[in-house]
Amino acid sequence: MTCINRRGMECDTRCFCCKRLDEDGAHLFLKCKEMKQLWNEAGLQEMRERMSTFDIAQDVVEEILTLCDEKKVFIFYMLWQWWQRRNKQNREGKSLSTATIWRQAKYWTEECLMFCWGKGQEKEAKPVARWQKPPGDVLKINTDGAFNAETRQGGWGFVIRDAAGEARGSRAGASRHAFSALQMEVQACSEALHATAQWGMENVSIKIDSSILVQALQSRDYNLAPEGVIFRDIGAFNLLKFSTVEVSYDPRSCNKVAHLLAAYGARLQADRMLWPEYVLEDVRALVASESAEPI
Repeated sequence: MTCINRRGMECDTRCFCCKRLDEDGAHLFLKCKEMKQLWNEAGLQEMRERMSTFDIAQDVVEEILTLCDEKKVFIFYMLWQWWQRRNKQNREGKSLSTATIWRQAKYWTEECLMFCWGKGQEKEAKPVARWQKPPGDVLKINTDGAFNAETRQGGWGFVIRDAAGEARGSRAGASRHAFSALQMEVQACSEALHATAQWGMENVSIKIDSSILVQALQSRDYNLAPEGVIFRDIGAFNLLKFSTVEVSYDPRSCNKVAHLLAAYGARLQADRMLWPEYVLEDVRALVASESAEPI
């Protein structure tokens, strides 16, 4: 646009997104009013402000490359989705909300990290991780969520097991107005913690197969996300209700029971179903199989 203006040609140089200031790379990706909201929701407002002072794009890229892989990939997906949104608004006059762009960037970040996990290592057959019994008086809670992007509906489920591998309780439920897979993962975790506290259990280990949710619960990186209020509530609830609580990542192969319960919950007509002291009959065989010692 700037080069065209220098040649004396008249054109509208306003930003297609905010309609306020002249559009260039710095404005579009760092200074646009709506883009600022995305950086804030990602908890990266300080970084955005710092990069806004840079004179060349190379410095911005080098700054991003100093971050950990997860944040780095998320930022690149976020910027790409924003660029796509800008072009769509230019062509069709339509645009996605910043919340939708944020959720899409999170989804593709998680997919990318999962797909690239172990990339570059020797192609050897790796043993599949198995569910492991918790130690001593600790209760292990596996949670999972299910989400259908077409119907905007989802489900969640969790199972609690002791050191003998016996089920101490489980629950599944449905959500008729879901907006993301992460929302269902968060709801599953929240439901599990509230049920565990209600049943008087004090030492728990939460196992989740979403690395983003684990990071959100272990740090403040996602406090400004749409689900940030729930993240903070879960943290405060854990401090108040439990003697010890650990949140960590487990691969899908260790989370099969919760995965089946979440799928079952998505099909429920009622909001939720509870099975104190045991699990749904459909998954009892799997619970017994996971608790058995490998030969």
